[in-house]
Amino acid sequence: MLISELCYTLMSERESSSSSRLAVTRSARRVSRQVPANPGVVDRIAEAVERRHYPDLPAGIPASLAAQTWDALMLALAVLAAQVVALALSLMLPVVGLALGWLVAAWAIGRGLFMAVAMRRATRAEALV
Repeated sequence: MLISELCYTLMSERESSSSSRLAVTRSARRVSRQVPANPGVVDRIAEAVERRHYPDLPAGIPASLAAQTWDALMLALAVLAAQVVALALSLMLPVVGLALGWLVAAWAIGRGLFMAVAMRRATRAEALV
């Protein structure tokens, strides 16, 4: 399911009339732009997905701010180290270093979003296993 569809689902629950589709679309665009910057949005999207696709599961509990901050710091350090390696490789082998830089960025986005959702149901250590 696409993030825009998830945002639309989330926003459509707030809107009561069907004539406000344009307002919902604008709100979904605004929310989708906020996803990387606002961890609370990830929790709201995860709740909407769980309500729609996994109604039998108990409600997830968002991780504490301290746990989220610690995970973000560890991810930032891992990405920094990997990007330094990618930079060194790009100076020696330009094509390989560029490809490695893209792979590191893709891994970081995927891991960050995975951990944001996984920490709703498990501790950081359990999610990493």
